Amino acid sequence: MLTKSDYTHHYLECPLHLWVWKHKQEVMHHHTKGHSLLWIFEEGNMVDSIARELFPEGVLIKGHSDSAQAQTLEHIKKGTITIFQAVAVADRIMAIADIIRFNAKTKKWDLFEVKSSAEVKDEHVKDVCFQRMAFTKAGIKIGKVHLIHVNKDYVRSGPIDPALFLITEDITEQVDEIESVVKNDIAKALSIIDKKDTPISGEIPCTCVPKKCMCLDYCYPNLPKHSVFDLCHIHGKKARELYTSGVRTILEIPDDYRLRADQVCQKKVLGTGATIIEKKK
Repeated sequence: MLTKSDYTHHYLECPLHLWVWKHKQEVMHHHTKGHSLLWIFEEGNMVDSIARELFPEGVLIKGHSDSAQAQTLEHIKKGTITIFQAVAVADRIMAIADIIRFNAKTKKWDLFEVKSSAEVKDEHVKDVCFQRMAFTKAGIKIGKVHLIHVNKDYVRSGPIDPALFLITEDITEQVDEIESVVKNDIAKALSIIDKKDTPISGEIPCTCVPKKCMCLDYCYPNLPKHSVFDLCHIHGKKARELYTSGVRTILEIPDDYRLRADQVCQKKVLGTGATIIEKKK
């Protein structure tokens, strides 16, 4: 099974993370821990709660199992207009929608995804596209799709006014444009999940950098000290290009490779052990 979370939080971040998450979950670690991680979740939950006030007639589905999908279908059958946390499972993909609302004119369900960010991001569009595909496969016809996000210009004065605090944007056209991309992603993600044996180096692409990697032993086995990823102000893509070309450490970077002044200093200090101080400054 490929869930929306598997797709957005693992496959899109790094395809190799998806395989490790599904087969070796115990070795994964998260860089964000403790109170900071709890706050991220709590912030999202608060915005979800406020967004639901825009749909006072909504009914909440409880749980994430097969029974949750059964509850969703039961509410649809009996004519419930708005459903929170509706669940769709079909063809090995599963999605939970923040809000779906029946549109009497189109006879389809409009889908609303709630985000605590202040703008629509590319990953949000893929997130919503995945949801639409799951619901469509499950036989629930989706009409318009929307993203509900925070209004960065809102100034609170007393109780929060959901209609002013949140902005609802129709992103149907954006989702339509990337549907073929997401469909292809899903096929690749499922093929990764189906791999039983530990992938050999390079078999599944790694697109993360060590600082953000949740499974270094798989993505960067035997990562050396002072690797090219430690070079100051280097872009992740450039660092990966050097690393995959065989240039693993800062000292191995060729002299004719274009570096910034501060990067040249870093390489020199690492090689000589000398301290560079601009005394006048």
